Amino acid sequence: MRILHYTPDLLVIEHNPIKWMVIFGAIVAVFVIGGIGALIDGNVVGWLFLGMMALLSWVVFPLLRLIRVRLRRPDGVAELRITSLLGHKDEAYPLAQLAGAEAEVRYGKSNSQPESQMVLVFRHTEPATRIRLDAFQPDPEDVLHVTETVNGWLKSALPRHHASPNRSEERPA
Repeated sequence: MRILHYTPDLLVIEHNPIKWMVIFGAIVAVFVIGGIGALIDGNVVGWLFLGMMALLSWVVFPLLRLIRVRLRRPDGVAELRITSLLGHKDEAYPLAQLAGAEAEVRYGKSNSQPESQMVLVFRHTEPATRIRLDAFQPDPEDVLHVTETVNGWLKSALPRHHASPNRSEERPA
């Protein structure tokens, strides 16, 4: 997870598991080439290789998703876009209802390894709406950094009629 854009009016967060996509793509390519080579040699094991890769691809590729969150103050919208090989899904929520972000740790079912995920918490619903950003293998430090950045950005909202404290004010002569 990383911050793509940070201004007082716009915050864009993205999780792009490109490293995992490249690793998995290389594994699939090796097995597909091996399977095709075995089929060319007349070996039936090639079908086994191709079948295993088809099954593995069907299971793993949907997990590799690009997640992008856009928080836009002028429009008052929190946008969530999840893109995978199967398509994309867009959701929009009122920014005023976004209470903040939390880092959540879950433990895997098979190996009990901790997985950190970011959760967006929206108030004004009972119970609060929690949107878990199911990112594939995010770095826990990145999740904490992005969570703190979102919460800081939400708290730094200044009314539009006030001058920003970062701007130098010109004094009349």
